[in-house]
Amino acid sequence: MSEPVIHLPLNLPEFEVIEQETDQKKDVIIVRVKSRHAWARCPSCGYKRREDVNDDYWRKAQDLPAMDYKVVLKIRQRRMYCNRCKGRFYETFESLDAKQRQTKRLQAHLLSLARGRSLLEAANDSGVAYRVLHYLYFRLGQHHLDHVRPLPRRIGVDEFAIRKGHNYATSIVGLTFSFVWGITKDRTKEALEGLLRTPGACAWRVKESVIDMWEPFFLALKATLRSALIVIDRYHVERHLYEAVDGCRKRISKGLKNCPLKEARKLFLVPVGKLSPQQKEKRNDLLKAYPQLAKAVHLADRLHRWYSVPKTKGQANNQLGYWLRCLISSEIPEPVEFAKMVKRWRRYIVNFFVSRSTNGISEGFNTKFKLIKRLGYGRLTFDHLTARIFLECAHSP
Repeated sequence: MSEPVIHLPLNLPEFEVIEQETDQKKDVIIVRVKSRHAWARCPSCGYKRREDVNDDYWRKAQDLPAMDYKVVLKIRQRRMYCNRCKGRFYETFESLDAKQRQTKRLQAHLLSLARGRSLLEAANDSGVAYRVLHYLYFRLGQHHLDHVRPLPRRIGVDEFAIRKGHNYATSIVGLTFSFVWGITKDRTKEALEGLLRTPGACAWRVKESVIDMWEPFFLALKATLRSALIVIDRYHVERHLYEAVDGCRKRISKGLKNCPLKEARKLFLVPVGKLSPQQKEKRNDLLKAYPQLAKAVHLADRLHRWYSVPKTKGQANNQLGYWLRCLISSEIPEPVEFAKMVKRWRRYIVNFFVSRSTNGISEGFNTKFKLIKRLGYGRLTFDHLTARIFLECAHSP
């Protein structure tokens, strides 16, 4: 007695099912299909043609599995003739790219299985070969390179390490909807300019860009985004200031035996509001013994409060000028050097109070890039890394 057969809907409207058979030994469902249309669109001139030259073949493509069975489509692909451009062509299908052995929905499913995992693990669970997933990743990266979307209105530009301390790349992130727009291999002015001038990027659309105090980024944005508001990220400014405070701590404790400042480094790298009551008490005791360090810490906390209190751009500029004069008059070497750097970027630092935008989203993506590199076990090429970043962090193609 033969086993009962269940005919499942194909859910591919462009195809008409001719025949369906099941191979019980290989656990495969074979579905023969053909196009529902008598015509096909010419890829050269775009016109619909009906002239079949009686030259066709059965093309195989794997589809999504059904009930633990693999599904293989055998598609009748016809060769057509175009009267207008006098050429012959094979018909194309919306659900299947040219020269591909998987349907688009199967490829999307395979890529979704690889999110947040190594390719080898995803290949073992999906039942496809590792090289197939590897190839799909490169196709995804090429898709983003070939189909450039317009730049978002608000962008964040930051660098991330390909190899820690050695090679750096630059990423452009959309700040409003939190996605990675583009990546380029280097953090130079020329590399960022080339990315912003990509055909189809429409750099004129950008109204605001957030960067750190890296001059090549600034020069590239000034050359390409002439009307955009440039904002220096507040967290980079604060980080440089607290690094200056830490430099002051190192200078004071240098050469002193059993100096308590050497073990209290973390107490001076964050604002006082982020410390526990015990940490605050310990820090206050240390600052009483080192008045120069206490002055530097006091000035750093004032900058944090300056950022935290809402104000207009004009008010912020006036208060920043007073704070810079206090830094310079303190005559502490490290804060004085920091004040000189802030003076050079002052115009763009106070732009923070126009929109209060930061590069926090870019820094979050940088953390995700590190996780992606770890999933690659250190063997990712830059092209492969770019494809994985687009899969995990960009909008769906």
